[in-house]
Amino acid sequence: MIKCKKCGADFSCQPEGACWCMEKPRGLPVPTDDQTGCLCPVCLDALTNQGPETERRSSGNSQ
Repeated sequence: MIKCKKCGADFSCQPEGACWCMEKPRGLPVPTDDQTGCLCPVCLDALTNQGPETERRSSGNSQ
């Protein structure tokens, strides 16, 4: 078990094998600041939902 770098929740992470996050679609940049680390499923989903596509739709600039 590890702690989420955003909310502090405990969750499982298996970076050497089939971690749950490997099933998520790729598309988020890898953080390069001191906040780098694993996020729990809830925080990763929230971050994914706040990506550029969502921002474009919410600002009315969808293509």
